[in-house]
Amino acid sequence: MGGKKKPTLSQMAKKQQQDKAKETAQKKPEKGKGKKEENIKPVGDLTAELMNQIEKEVTKMEYVTPYLLSSKYGIKMNQAIQVLRTLNSKGIISLVSKGHRIEIYTTPTRAQELGLFPIR
Repeated sequence: MGGKKKPTLSQMAKKQQQDKAKETAQKKPEKGKGKKEENIKPVGDLTAELMNQIEKEVTKMEYVTPYLLSSKYGIKMNQAIQVLRTLNSKGIISLVSKGHRIEIYTTPTRAQELGLFPIR
């Protein structure tokens, strides 16, 4: 019925001090410890030249998943799935394993070497 109580002056002062301490702790960057990792954000530009580049690289890779493509080329997961499915329909790669969430592709020659049968 009444709602939330107002904090006392001392409680407000403590809260402000804690907030300032958190801000200063977050501002201090680590100096020279390891490599700085840059996150690749999905751009969403799936051009013809990017498709050609993916097509060339996929044939060299041991196996390919949508996550590998999206992280390497900075495209969205849906686009990576579509790219892999189109390459599968062209016959450049073949679907080796499919689960609830993941599809694993490889080149047809590699699948034959390993004794895996492509899934249709």
